[in-house]
Amino acid sequence: MRASVSETAVNEIIAVVGRYMSVDGYYSRRDEVIIRGTTATTEDNWQASLSRELLELGYKVKLHLMGTTAQVSIYPAAKRIPWLNIVLFIATAASVSILPGLFTDGPRIFSDASVFWHWQKFAIPLLLILLFHEFGHYLAARRRGIRVSLPYFLPAPTLIGTFGAFIKSNSPFTSRRDLLEVGAYGPIAGFVVAVVVLAIALGDVTYRQVPVDIAPIGNLIEPLIMRILEALVWAQPAPDGYNIYLQDNPMIFAAWVGLVVTALNLLPVGQLDGGHIVYALSPRYHYWISRLTFLALVGFGMMWEGWWIWAVMIFLVIKFKHPPTLNDYEPLDRKSRWIGWAAMAIFILTFSPVPF
Repeated sequence: MRASVSETAVNEIIAVVGRYMSVDGYYSRRDEVIIRGTTATTEDNWQASLSRELLELGYKVKLHLMGTTAQVSIYPAAKRIPWLNIVLFIATAASVSILPGLFTDGPRIFSDASVFWHWQKFAIPLLLILLFHEFGHYLAARRRGIRVSLPYFLPAPTLIGTFGAFIKSNSPFTSRRDLLEVGAYGPIAGFVVAVVVLAIALGDVTYRQVPVDIAPIGNLIEPLIMRILEALVWAQPAPDGYNIYLQDNPMIFAAWVGLVVTALNLLPVGQLDGGHIVYALSPRYHYWISRLTFLALVGFGMMWEGWWIWAVMIFLVIKFKHPPTLNDYEPLDRKSRWIGWAAMAIFILTFSPVPF
């Protein structure tokens, strides 16, 4: 059975067809859109171009020509199994499950079941945080009628086993509200899961006597949300001479990484999630806020050299500007503004000058 075509999708289809023919009228059924009009292009292979554009949006085309008069029947293409997304997720799940333990405990992760299961307390929460983050974006985009891909997860030979994940947008943002909601709901969803994981983990925290040769969490600068949860959840603070070690507390480690990922995505610069939100709230000031963020990261690089790498990436790859939406002049409603400011508050709660 073919899927239904929403009103938003109908408008999107007509916009594409309108580039090749003047639309005289249309009607839509549950799973099909019929458009009648007159061809308005001299392009030799316009039928193939139209079919290709609509197929990229997930639709198939039946075209009937009678001279310059055309009737186009459009319906959703059959859903294909997203094998690349599935394979990348499985590979990422494997790398996140094995590499942290391999870097820390060496080959014991393959021979000692207790070591392997110890590090699943890191892998499962981190994968949940990343999944909720990406599907926060995905579901918000689909709700607003924006066509996006399923998440692509990225395995990596690093301590945490991944470079994160991303989704691709296949249609433009029609308004600042669309941009804000898609940009904000990902970090908000990931943040909620990270906070739940952190609260559970802090209720069963273990300590190790210092000094040792493994960096404790005390060598880092904790984000504000962690200090708040420590005050609320900890039944017994660390004894004198003891500290939390991330290797001993894999759920805290996973939550920590989740908070860092949230903060990085919410940096108010370029087309990062935070950049989307700031542009939606104020297109006028987005460019200057991006530049100030860049300068701030250069300064924070005196505390953690990793910020200099981010500053270079922003300057060379991410850039400072943000493309406009199709309708920048449509004002944001109060609910959208509150969502945007809530996301920026999460950035403040999760940012750490020395995250690693």
